[in-house]
Amino acid sequence: MISFWDLWKRAKTGHQIAEREFDLKLFKIVKNLVKAYDIIYDSKTIIPEDKTLAKDALNAALELITNLGVFYTDDQRIIKVEENEVKECLKNVPREIYVGEGKERIKLMPRNDKKVIVAGGPMGCPVSENIYTKVMYSYAKEPRVEILDTGILETYNEMKVESDSPIDMAAARSEAKHAREAAKMAGRPGLCIIGPSHIKSEAANFASEVLRPSDIHGISQFNELKINLETFKRILFCQTNNYTTAAVQCPLIGGFAGGPEGTAIVSVAEALQGFTISGGKLYYFSPVNMKLSVSTDRESLWVQSVTLMALKQIKAVVGTFIFTAAGPCTEEQCYEIAAQTLTDTICGATIIGGVGGTKGRCIDYYTGMEARIIGDVSDASLKLDASDGNVILNEILKKYEEKQKRGEISKGKSFQECYDLKTVAPSQEYLEIWKEVKKELENFL
Repeated sequence: MISFWDLWKRAKTGHQIAEREFDLKLFKIVKNLVKAYDIIYDSKTIIPEDKTLAKDALNAALELITNLGVFYTDDQRIIKVEENEVKECLKNVPREIYVGEGKERIKLMPRNDKKVIVAGGPMGCPVSENIYTKVMYSYAKEPRVEILDTGILETYNEMKVESDSPIDMAAARSEAKHAREAAKMAGRPGLCIIGPSHIKSEAANFASEVLRPSDIHGISQFNELKINLETFKRILFCQTNNYTTAAVQCPLIGGFAGGPEGTAIVSVAEALQGFTISGGKLYYFSPVNMKLSVSTDRESLWVQSVTLMALKQIKAVVGTFIFTAAGPCTEEQCYEIAAQTLTDTICGATIIGGVGGTKGRCIDYYTGMEARIIGDVSDASLKLDASDGNVILNEILKKYEEKQKRGEISKGKSFQECYDLKTVAPSQEYLEIWKEVKKELENFL
């Protein structure tokens, strides 16, 4: 990693350029790189079987970030990094990261044939204040969950949470407290927490007083290949406290990165940004299709595959998280989760997090059952190869993709509707839905 103050100097003295001009420049360079490296999206082959594609994507990403740089939005300047600097940072990416405490202490490593780490939680999606602890407990009590991923409180002391306000700071800290309490309720007080899910550095850093050095502290990056003052402050805070950090990104398919081919290059480049500039020990990402606002369509799954396979070459710890169109207690969401989990497991994700149902738009539509589904599908997918995966994926996608495109997919049921609030257990209906879908998937897996 390049020193913080060196990067700060570059941010304050770099070439000045309008943001729109930077975006258009990125679009043009990416388009040329797609052509130069002959990167082709194949909708039927979601997990690329061409071994050279991952290498080409990594080389294209390296060329992109060194030629273009990273845009500092507050001063409208470009932070330049040299190829040798990026390569040196990649050599020093940690191959072993320990998180959690006591019996819940785990080791994160670039994954080969080991089990996927399941990160359960609402992942920055909205949750009501009065049931927040129970929602987090529903994840913490799932045996396959080894990391908790926090959601966003809708209110704090019945006051609407507003960004850039004292309420935002208090809410971020409260979320961390609720997550810790949920872990204790589940008899797993040492569980690692990823958080907080707040962009503003003051709120995120205020929450860090509750989080531990053994937790994963998120550093949000901005689309595409951008950084702002808040992120710089967050980086300094985490570096000063020697926290384990994850560079978090949601590259957009259909934006300035272009289609899936360009987005794959940009996604890998933003991982390089995470390791080189943001100081991330790991990269935690989810490409999102702008038209559908999900990570489970064909294009998003393909981008995930290419990114994971590219980053496997540098032996980095990489995690993904899931956004579905459908909500809990539906067959469609089970299939969406299965499709992404299968893809990411085969392609080498260390962590799979989720699930943000209903595109993350509905309050309280997030439950521990979705994390259970991730664990079940991932464990069943460990011995599959790319060829097997593509056959299965094309069958699973038939179950939901047309409904997803037409916006006709079911919103499902809220946490209160599909969980017993006293026992915090999933309803019999939800259990039966997953039992039937799981039985059908077993014909493939």
